[in-house]
Amino acid sequence: MSRTNQAVARRGCHADVTFCGLTIPSGPAASRSSRSHVKNSPATRAKDTLPIKPVLEELAFLRRTFREVLSHYSASIEGEIAHIANLVTNEGEEKKTVKERAHELRDILMLLRSLDVKPDKGRRRDLKKIETLLEDLRTIVERW
Repeated sequence: MSRTNQAVARRGCHADVTFCGLTIPSGPAASRSSRSHVKNSPATRAKDTLPIKPVLEELAFLRRTFREVLSHYSASIEGEIAHIANLVTNEGEEKKTVKERAHELRDILMLLRSLDVKPDKGRRRDLKKIETLLEDLRTIVERW
């Protein structure tokens, strides 16, 4: 089974939906007569021939998928923040402090304070800023 067919089977989608009354005849003579047919077609088309139910099913699937992606993404970012916090905690528990570490910790503090996001707006660019900040923190912490 191909990947597309697997996705269709998993979602319970109706891949074989047909649109009744939407065929357009071809040829020069047909173009004159088809104008009136196409014009009257939406008014005479039955409500049940529109694929409303499959579209709603696909939208529900999209919503579930979006929430699942957000959940995994959130868990990944929170895990990375926790990992960095553990490394900083372990560094603070070391008996001997290195002067270089103090500078790196100040750099980390400056990076954290410089984060400028507006969570109320829910923008993708704010997520990117957080990801970039974590990458910068990770490069500092990985040198320990």
